[in-house]
Amino acid sequence: MNSLHQAAVQSEIENINHWTVRGRSRLRSKKSQAILPIMTAVFCLLVGKPVQATAGQQTDLTGVWQCDDGGHYYIRQFGPEIFWFGEQSPMHPEWTNVAHGKFYGEGRIRLSWADVPKGGAISGGILILQTENGDSFTAVSKSGGFGGSNWMRVH
Repeated sequence: MNSLHQAAVQSEIENINHWTVRGRSRLRSKKSQAILPIMTAVFCLLVGKPVQATAGQQTDLTGVWQCDDGGHYYIRQFGPEIFWFGEQSPMHPEWTNVAHGKFYGEGRIRLSWADVPKGGAISGGILILQTENGDSFTAVSKSGGFGGSNWMRVH
C-alpha cells in the first residue's frame, strides 16, 4: 500500500473512531459534515477505477451507486470480494449499513449486511444480488428487512 492509500485509510479510520467513540453524535462542524461523504467516496475509489470484464471475469463494481431505497452505496471490489458502505443521507440518516460478500456464480453476489450506529436502524441479514451489467444489479433475495432492490452506478 503506497503512502497515498495509507493516508486515506488513516483518515477513514479516524472518522470511524469518531463515530465509535461518540455514538450518534454530530460531527464537530458543518465543514466536517460536508466533507465526510466526499471523503468516503474518495476512499472507496482511491485504489482503482471500474474496468470492463473480459470473458470469464466479473465487472468491477467499485464506485458510487444509487438504490431505489433512496440511499447511496460506496462499493469497493477486490477480486471476487465486495465491501460497501451505504447510507440514506450523509447528514442525519435514518439508516446506514455496511456489507461484505463475494461473487459465487454467474453474476451472483452473496452479502452479509448490518446497520451501523450512524443511522437509527438496527438490523442485519443476507442479500443475494444479480449483476445485470456493469452499471446495475438487482436483489434476488433479502433478509432482515433490507429495503433496496435495484442499484444503478452513479460514478
